[in-house]
Amino acid sequence: MKKWTKVLKWLGIGLGVLVMVLGVALGGAYAMSGARMDAHYEIAGRSFDVPSDEAAITEGRRIFMSRGCGECHGEDARGRVLIDIPLMRIAPPNLTTMASTFSEPDWDRAVRHGVSPTGRPYVLMPAHELWYMSDADLGRVVAYLRSLPASPSELPANEIRLIGRVLHVLGAMPVVPAELVDHDAPRPTPPAVAETVAYGEYLHWACINCHGEHMSGGPMPGAPEDVMGIPANLTFHETGLRGWTREDLYTLMQTGRRPDGTSVNPEHMPVRISRHYTELEVGALYLYLRSLPERPFGER
Repeated sequence: MKKWTKVLKWLGIGLGVLVMVLGVALGGAYAMSGARMDAHYEIAGRSFDVPSDEAAITEGRRIFMSRGCGECHGEDARGRVLIDIPLMRIAPPNLTTMASTFSEPDWDRAVRHGVSPTGRPYVLMPAHELWYMSDADLGRVVAYLRSLPASPSELPANEIRLIGRVLHVLGAMPVVPAELVDHDAPRPTPPAVAETVAYGEYLHWACINCHGEHMSGGPMPGAPEDVMGIPANLTFHETGLRGWTREDLYTLMQTGRRPDGTSVNPEHMPVRISRHYTELEVGALYLYLRSLPERPFGER
């Protein structure tokens, strides 16, 4: 009996030490993630032309919707609670109220660098995808936002919870996309708007957050599959788009229907975004996807 008492005693001590070590590790990860979210970035910001004609404003709204801005900030741009799960609560801000105070350099910092006017990084603002947005496209989006009446809304604060912070520190979830941007790199020269591989590459950056850097899909790191789904392989591998035509891709993006007649889950593949792409843009994306190396599903 004494022997088992000793065994249980040492098991209890070992378990206590393990819990203590785990607590210290989690606390350290929480603090480290917090320090990265509170980091300061010195970004001068770049100026660009903002048109004011009706055609530019209309095109700005189309770009706002097609690049996924409306998905996060709401179709009315007033912000919304995008996600509230154990990992995090994310409520992108109201852009109608920001539009009256943000200068062009402020918009450049926010959209293409993921940094606020105070130098603090925005949480989950996908600047690494929007870095490539041209001055012309960003100018039209800003023109659209400035055309909207300021309409205040009450939104909760963003909160990255414990497990979300651990995933951040482990590199499994890009909580601070500003960390992924080379802030000193020269602005890339945007390609001509044409049905070309180059223009398709320019457009594809709006797709990488879900489909991955290599566009071969698979589970999204840190994202709950029941909420985000499992993005498809968009390369022309046999597990992806092999056999698809340009018209097949256009039909999918406009209606959500695949060539075999089945439909995608509109919550996982938001046709409400992709239907705003023009036929020329879909053609350019198709050419770009055809140019990629074929990769098996899941290589991201």
